Amino acid sequence: MKKWSALYLALLLLIPAAMAAEGTFPYETSRWAQEEVAKAVDLGIVYDPFGSFWDTSDPITRGSFAENAAALAAKELGSDLESYLLIMRYRGQAEDPSFSLRALDVARSLGIIQGRGDGAADAYAHITRQEAAVMLARTYRAYRETVQGSLSFTDRGEIAAWALDDVRLMNGLGVMTGVGEGRFDPLGEYTVEQCIISLLRLHEKAPSDGYKRESPFAVPK
Repeated sequence: MKKWSALYLALLLLIPAAMAAEGTFPYETSRWAQEEVAKAVDLGIVYDPFGSFWDTSDPITRGSFAENAAALAAKELGSDLESYLLIMRYRGQAEDPSFSLRALDVARSLGIIQGRGDGAADAYAHITRQEAAVMLARTYRAYRETVQGSLSFTDRGEIAAWALDDVRLMNGLGVMTGVGEGRFDPLGEYTVEQCIISLLRLHEKAPSDGYKRESPFAVPK
């Protein structure tokens, strides 16, 4: 069983290299998003271990958004989410075979994904634009000190009070802009490619500043 598991893992690691060698791209992506999505893939920002992001113009779930945000936080803090999960699972299962640790668990521990009104994470529901702004802001705060943002959307009154400061922050940083005609569209759905591009922009416009001295991704000795 261990032999087959090792072979499966090795094949998974070879797939991205094989695609790169053949000059292929793993996702069906809107033309306007192709360059930035490709850049994010090259930088290792995209967290898609099971190849579930086929058409990136599809809406993204709250859980998938949070997992990708956790992957960015790990990168900014000098780690790699997939490697961290493999090591922690190996250590945990050595003591308890039933031990499990998922990317979503890491996102929860970082505070990136929290409950909706009833306290449930609702990980399989599609994320709204204002929820995306909140998760992006929480990711930002996981590795940087907060700065002030700006907000001038014509539909500002439609943005929930709990999301307003985070929308302001992401807009001020240039990570999330409007949908046209000066609108933010807080309840509009967010797609996989919009998620990836937002995380790329966050990485480019607000990289780690060394604010967090102790990384939550440090593997215990």
